[in-house]
Amino acid sequence: MKIAPRDADRFVRRPPESLRLAVVYGPDRGLVRERAEALARAVVPDAADPFRIAELARERVTRDPALLADEAAAIAFGGGRRVVHVRDADDGVATAAGLVLERQAVDALVIVEAAELSARSPLRALAEKAPAAAAIACYHDEGAVLARTIDEALAAHGLSADREARAELALALGGDRLASRAEIAKLAAYMGARTAVTRADVEAAVGDAAEASLDDVAFAVGAGDAVHLDRSLGRAFAQGENEVAVLRSVLRHIALLQSVVIRAEAGGSREDVLGAVRPPLHFRVRDAAVRSLPKWSVARLETALRALLEAEIAVKTTGNPQRVIVRKALLDLVLLASART
Repeated sequence: MKIAPRDADRFVRRPPESLRLAVVYGPDRGLVRERAEALARAVVPDAADPFRIAELARERVTRDPALLADEAAAIAFGGGRRVVHVRDADDGVATAAGLVLERQAVDALVIVEAAELSARSPLRALAEKAPAAAAIACYHDEGAVLARTIDEALAAHGLSADREARAELALALGGDRLASRAEIAKLAAYMGARTAVTRADVEAAVGDAAEASLDDVAFAVGAGDAVHLDRSLGRAFAQGENEVAVLRSVLRHIALLQSVVIRAEAGGSREDVLGAVRPPLHFRVRDAAVRSLPKWSVARLETALRALLEAEIAVKTTGNPQRVIVRKALLDLVLLASART
């Protein structure tokens, strides 16, 4: 069965007893881990119980598919339902997962953690279609979900925040659930005995690593800098940023450059137009735009915007490796920016 995102947290806290396989996947690796652990606790409250919790390496399961079903059918010493956990999985474990569902004697809950799985993924399809299985997608927090994550994390540390502080937190935190909780834990340590968080507290204690990494990708594309792009793109993905977020960050930067170039053609220098943007741009954005503007014409910017939109559609619909799509699209834009006029 396919679990809707709005129902996922409730589902993992109280999974049905008939559930034998849960595939927890998505670009937000922190949320994948959090939900997988919540599922495990719902079956085995003591995470350190060696008789009721087992972990199998992806490589072993892929090499010997029957191993997973054998482990899931084993009876716990002392009784009780067991959990069998496979982390960092991919479609290579789909055959093993299918054997778990076929075997009648299985009573354990098998939890499979994976990164993003395409709509054509056999592992994802198996979990979505089987009545005794569940496919639980984990996407980066945004909007109301991010706001709820912030509220829950603040409350867990006995903190409260006014509207400005919460808004600043929403801007500063990335989409990764565990990373967000870690940042708020850092904020709690900074607060000491104080419990009322202000915007100044957030600015002082919470690093804006997510936004900075996305900005660096966009700035590298704008500057036509392939070396910087390779480094910043690798860092963004390592921090858990998803492919659509990367593309949209670049699109925002290209759209800013387009706005400046069009206005400058109506009169005035590009630097003057850039300085007149309201609200004023952050100095990092402004400095990057100044470096990028000489490389772009209206025609090139229009080409870049179309390419970014096409890349996002491809990421969402083709089933091809998403990071490959993004990397190729951005490298093409670097070449476009670097081409001689």
